[in-house]
Amino acid sequence: MKIAAIEEDLFSYNIYVAAIDEKIVAFVAFSDDELAWLYVDPSFQKQGIGSKLIEFSLTKMKRPTYLEVLTGNPAKSLYLHKGFKFLQHESGKMPGNETFHVEVDLLIYK
Repeated sequence: MKIAAIEEDLFSYNIYVAAIDEKIVAFVAFSDDELAWLYVDPSFQKQGIGSKLIEFSLTKMKRPTYLEVLTGNPAKSLYLHKGFKFLQHESGKMPGNETFHVEVDLLIYK
């Protein structure tokens, strides 16, 4: 995971974790104007952890805030529920890994 995180430049973001009983169950990573990563362990999803991490992140970020989400990602409904709005659809090769073609929706929070 460390190599993938370095390749994705994960460590250049502000990173916060959610822990339950000293176990990390979720994390969020963001810059001043981009919500870059949100992950919740599947066994802890649907408990409000992702919502709280998004809400916390938005208190620390500038406006407008951007988010790219893979088209079809079920988390998109959570982002829309939290106030993000659809801005545009993008399609193309994944930067740094041109083997994969991706479809993403760009969302904005004002």
